[in-house]
Amino acid sequence: MSKTMTEKVYYINQLEKGQVLDGELFGLTQIKRANDRNNKPYLDLEMVDKTGSIKAKVWSDSLDRIENSALEEGQVISVNGIVSEFNGTAQLTVQSIASVKNYDIGNFVMSSSKDIDELWNDLSTRVKKIKSTELKTILEKLLSTYKDEIKKSPAARGMHHHFIGGLLEHVIEMLKIADSVTELYPEADPDMVTAGIIFHDIGKIKEYAVDGFQIVHTKEGKLIGHIVIGIQMLNNLNTDILSEETRLRLSHIILSHHTIKEFGSPVTPVTIEAMIVAKIDDLSAKVRLVQKVLENNKDSNSVFAKREFGIEGEIYLGE
Repeated sequence: MSKTMTEKVYYINQLEKGQVLDGELFGLTQIKRANDRNNKPYLDLEMVDKTGSIKAKVWSDSLDRIENSALEEGQVISVNGIVSEFNGTAQLTVQSIASVKNYDIGNFVMSSSKDIDELWNDLSTRVKKIKSTELKTILEKLLSTYKDEIKKSPAARGMHHHFIGGLLEHVIEMLKIADSVTELYPEADPDMVTAGIIFHDIGKIKEYAVDGFQIVHTKEGKLIGHIVIGIQMLNNLNTDILSEETRLRLSHIILSHHTIKEFGSPVTPVTIEAMIVAKIDDLSAKVRLVQKVLENNKDSNSVFAKREFGIEGEIYLGE
């Protein structure tokens, strides 16, 4: 029953209700087994490609057409099914699944829709414009040491900017917001805000890794976390570059950017620059989550979207 297919025809962002899929390829990221209200078994799946993710159901009458060897998270599978809808969001009703041997892994790894080289050039240009010699020096050292990792790293596993290049996109987004904020609040040091934004999530280049098409936690990421990793990276780079005062202020931004201890920050923001970075970070993350909800519900007839983890309340979609 094993099926080999090398080409992907439709991507998740192209799927429409009622569309019939014949041997379409997806990456399988989640498998849940459950029973329906009549106590019949079914599978609850999540699948991805480079454009996004989609939920899928395999009802009991289709289970005998599912290749057991294909049911493993992290595999690329071939799917026959119909695009349906649940609570205003597209999902797949799967009729059969087969394993796949030959495929282009690039079709299933979610990546930034932005030009990564353009984002990197923007970042490099901003660093060159920094007036503080010590901050410019340590940022240039950071960028030269970890260029490849910064360009590829995701910013999360599943919340916001959860794709290759997501960290860089998140940082540039924050820097653009900061342009207006620092202009409004002249008490804040714009160079420190810039440095804080670039450093705040830098530990994520070691917290996350891409395994096949999945974003996973590294052992270091699970045991230590990106905030502490970021402090370690700053200290390793800081070989007589920063004054003690500058090191403390930059370290404080890294340590406090999750705002409260319940969210993982050991301290809360107590400098104007740390407050600005923390609030811009939250703005970038939350609005991107809302964007995702609006995109996933663009064809929905619902007035409100179903609740999304990370957002309080149900997003209003309009009449």
